[in-house]
Amino acid sequence: MKPTEKIPTQAEQIKFLKDQMPLKRLQVELQKLNTDFVELKVREFEAITKLQQIEEVQAKSKAEHDAFLKENMTEHTITQEDLDNNPEMVESKLEVGQKIGIPKDIYGKLNLSKPVEDQLAEVEQEVKADLKVVKD
Repeated sequence: MKPTEKIPTQAEQIKFLKDQMPLKRLQVELQKLNTDFVELKVREFEAITKLQQIEEVQAKSKAEHDAFLKENMTEHTITQEDLDNNPEMVESKLEVGQKIGIPKDIYGKLNLSKPVEDQLAEVEQEVKADLKVVKD
C-alpha cells in the first residue's frame, strides 16, 4: 500500500462485503443455471446418439428385410381380374396396381386369375388322390 492510501475500517470492509453479496448471489445463481444447461446439453446429446443408433438398426433391418424379400418373394401387381376372382383380396383392402409379394416357391403354381380357394381345393383333391393311391 502507498502511504497516502487510507486503510479501510472494519465497518467499511463489512459494508463493502454486504454490498457485494447480491452480486455474489447472482454469480452463484448463474453458475447453477450454467451447470443445469450443460447437464441438459449432455442429455440432448445422449438422446440424439440413441436416436441415431435406432435409425441405423432400423435401416439395417430394412435392408435385410428387403434383401430377404428380393431373394424369396416374387413381386406381383394386382389386377382387377385378381380382385374379381379373389374376394378375400378385396376384404384385405388390396387395390388394383398395388404390389404384393408372393413366395417364389408357390408363385409358379399360383394363378391369381382363378380364385385361390378353387386352387386350394384342387390341391387338396390331388393330395387326397395321392393318399388313396398310397393306401391301395
